[in-house]
Amino acid sequence: SGPGWILGATSASRCPGVCDPGVPEDLTPEGTQVSWDEDIPAINQGLIPEETPDSSFLVEGDIIRPSPFRLLSVTSNKWPKGASGAVEVPFLLSSKYDEPSRRVIMEALAEFERVTCIRFVAYKGQRDFISVIPMTGCFSGVGRSGGMQVVSLAPACLRRGRGIVLHELMHVLGFWHEHSRADRDHYIRVNWNEILPGFEINFIKSRNSNMLAPYDYSSVLHYGRLAFSRRGQPTIIPLWAPSVHIGQRWNLSASDITRVRRLYDCSPSAPDSQGRGFQDHTNGRSRTPDSRPRLQRLLEALSVEPRNPRAGGQPVAAGPVERKLRVEAVVRPAQTAAAAGTPDTAPEQPQLAPFPEAGDPPAPAPGSPALPGDCVPRSPFRGMSRD
Repeated sequence: SGPGWILGATSASRCPGVCDPGVPEDLTPEGTQVSWDEDIPAINQGLIPEETPDSSFLVEGDIIRPSPFRLLSVTSNKWPKGASGAVEVPFLLSSKYDEPSRRVIMEALAEFERVTCIRFVAYKGQRDFISVIPMTGCFSGVGRSGGMQVVSLAPACLRRGRGIVLHELMHVLGFWHEHSRADRDHYIRVNWNEILPGFEINFIKSRNSNMLAPYDYSSVLHYGRLAFSRRGQPTIIPLWAPSVHIGQRWNLSASDITRVRRLYDCSPSAPDSQGRGFQDHTNGRSRTPDSRPRLQRLLEALSVEPRNPRAGGQPVAAGPVERKLRVEAVVRPAQTAAAAGTPDTAPEQPQLAPFPEAGDPPAPAPGSPALPGDCVPRSPFRGMSRD
């Protein structure tokens, strides 16, 4: 039989050295799920019906396709760390969002700030920033692309809480989908016969495997069982833990947090907006973030229509050609950072997205203390193979 400690499996919390699935104690695993028609693939299929797999500007359902012609002299797609140890990501929030929608988005930003060294700060003329706008669908690029980069969160992306926002922001920070990992065949089976014809490209497996933590069924970056299903049958089938819940859209899992901390070399001493270090996710569980005065003030400040002509508060209604041209004009490809999963050269096939570089997860520097609640990056299948 297979190992019982795979992240997200019902037995994971009983096994030493493994991250807890990250489900709050007062919430059942079922409560973290969204129905297939409320998740990202179905939302984008419904809102962008004119897009086909061959012409879509998206890959894997919600990642803006990098242009092979723009992979020029870029060295890192990581957001830079400041002298304080915090990583600041400037952002604009469109005033087209109503109050409940803004609240959902801000809750997601607060969760990152509470458990990592990532700080989403108001845009004040910085060169690189994200513009969060209600375009058609839920999508973003992977990593820092330079200049303004779009994060689209349509109203449908916000109806069930902050989970989809967290998913897209993980892409912004440099992470690809969990079910696309190079080692995914040890943990899931892709049911190719049940995928919508032409959408098989969304299940292309990574050629490499550096994902900074073990495979995690409970990652917010994992798609659900019915992603791109042609007739309501599973397209993603978990192995070893057939009944495990996948595709949770509630919070960052413990391993999601670990990946961010490791990629950005977060220290618990990195100050937040009130001069405090980030809070450890106790026993691997991420609780709903508390309200914070600074975020409330930031939310109020962002309620004003941005004056910058590049801001995200402009009308976004457009046809498919105009929209694709607009996205192409403001989005560059992800920059090179092996740990984040980005390309060094243009892909051989432009229609395919680049994937993470090979290598084992980086070990902590000699003598440095482990981060609180950090996962142990080990694989039960190291040195083994399966047919």
